Amino acid sequence: MATQPVPTTPAAALAAGRFAGGLPYLRMNGGPRPLVMLAGFSVDNRLPSGLSARLFRMLFTRYLREHTVYYVQRRAGMPAGYTLADMAREYATAIERELGPCPVLGLSTGGLIAQHLALDRPDLVTALVLGISGCRISDEGRATLGRIREAAARGDWTAVYLELGPLKQSGRVGQWLYRVVVRLFGRRLVPPPDDPADLLVLIDADLLHDATARLPSLRVPTLVIGGAIDPAFPETLLRETAALIPGAALKVFPGVGHDAVDKRKRAFEEAVLAFLAKNARA
Repeated sequence: MATQPVPTTPAAALAAGRFAGGLPYLRMNGGPRPLVMLAGFSVDNRLPSGLSARLFRMLFTRYLREHTVYYVQRRAGMPAGYTLADMAREYATAIERELGPCPVLGLSTGGLIAQHLALDRPDLVTALVLGISGCRISDEGRATLGRIREAAARGDWTAVYLELGPLKQSGRVGQWLYRVVVRLFGRRLVPPPDDPADLLVLIDADLLHDATARLPSLRVPTLVIGGAIDPAFPETLLRETAALIPGAALKVFPGVGHDAVDKRKRAFEEAVLAFLAKNARA
């Protein structure tokens, strides 16, 4: 596994590198059990580095008591027409060659990819967590992605980040503050991606995703967890997803949306860790 220390960060705590095939990852060293965390929807595939990497690691302190976490981003340069199933095959190759069977936590788009990974290579996934993710994206979420795609295609990155507001914040005040910050600070806080075409490929792949017909054949222990008022994966979709997967566990947090992972951070992590401990392989 090719790794290199993150600048200014102790190698014992953090390392950045690329798996086979070019998937970038940030490894957060902790407990003895590996945990692969598939990144959610993002405008680019940059990983945190330096001070931001150290702060990022602090967000996962509870996971690190038992796990060494591999936070994995999508690779750059995906060709047009690349699907989430194609992406899942890349993740499978990396896990098979460099980690071996392990639990997988997919967040948002990462959860969509994780579904394909667990369905196609159940031998590599010991337990599956679908965080703020479901069998498909809601009609409201699809409409938002469509507007994001249009803005990205014309290079209007402020509009892209403004459209992401309801996914970043579930409350009216939070959404208002988010819009103010984006409009005031724009490119200094939300720079354009290195490869804008990569984002278009990701959005097209998200819009194509619908695992409804396949999930009943999933045989990996699964937890579906998210917020009740998530515009992309509302409670009805979370419940539908859990009902489709044999034996799946379900945890829904009322009053929060796609930001459940932040606004219900402790409860979210405790539910995930309890599930992983219950399904850990000796």
